[in-house]
Amino acid sequence: MRADAKKEWIAAALEDGIGIPEPNGDEQYSGQFKLRIPKSLHRELAEESKREGISMNQYCLYLLSKNGGQTIERQDNR
Repeated sequence: MRADAKKEWIAAALEDGIGIPEPNGDEQYSGQFKLRIPKSLHRELAEESKREGISMNQYCLYLLSKNGGQTIERQDNR
């Protein structure tokens, strides 16, 4: 039923000359990546997350998101 509604919406939009946005492409991202780090940094992150009472994964996510949601500027100015 959901697919039928999508098809009908697309058909109606095309008939009315309404632009159809491109898919956002989030399907290609799993939300995971592997990262090799020095053992000393691993230990530091594990100990700090334990002190905070959260998983190391949650703690690392916190540290990464501390940037205020701003994207990281590219070094090569592209």
